[in-house]
Amino acid sequence: MTPGQLVKATAIALDIPEETIVQHDRNLAVAGLRTTGGRGRNAPAVTHRDAARLIAGVLGSVKVKDCASVVQQLEQTRLFSNMTGYVPLPCSWFSELPDNHSFIDALTAIIESGDNPQMIENFPEFARRLGNLEIQSTRSFGSISFWPEGFAATGFEVPYVPRNTSANRNKAVLLSDLDWSHYYGMAQERTIRGNCLMILAFCFQKGLPASREAVFRVWKSAANKAAA
Repeated sequence: MTPGQLVKATAIALDIPEETIVQHDRNLAVAGLRTTGGRGRNAPAVTHRDAARLIAGVLGSVKVKDCASVVQQLEQTRLFSNMTGYVPLPCSWFSELPDNHSFIDALTAIIESGDNPQMIENFPEFARRLGNLEIQSTRSFGSISFWPEGFAATGFEVPYVPRNTSANRNKAVLLSDLDWSHYYGMAQERTIRGNCLMILAFCFQKGLPASREAVFRVWKSAANKAAA
């Protein structure tokens, strides 16, 4: 995909006006956080990480102008794995990430794992693993949860915190563990389902669809074929 196609794909995936995504994308490009190059036929191909940064910036920004700084902070998060009851996400891509990976690294891996012909050929399994993810983010924190039997069941949460957060504190006291420099006032937490990232992965693999409904028709056909 080109940068322009990524903007359109993200607008489709998140159900957000394309004009808003354009502003987020421009801020990331100016900050050197998105692949840049020529225009038109010479436009560069964006990466899975470009898509992850754009998604993270939209999720974590109260104001569009904060997008680049939010992404920079989320790039500096780390997996908070020493909390009581912690369970790794039961996804193959998770075990392949380094122990010190960031929230952006995790989102990149999710999108990359979906950019695979098997997503259509083995759609029910991909839908179970990726569609049942829930992704949340604020300005400097992120989390990914997995609900194995849908959202009525108990899920596993994987939190991502600033790297200087003490690893021997539980999640309930994370905020008090931060020093004054991390104060940012009111935060806004947004949530998306993993199927939003599946739409982005679909666009990397199949090209830009006309609408979400066009993607859903392909997925429904794949699910019906698998059930036959």
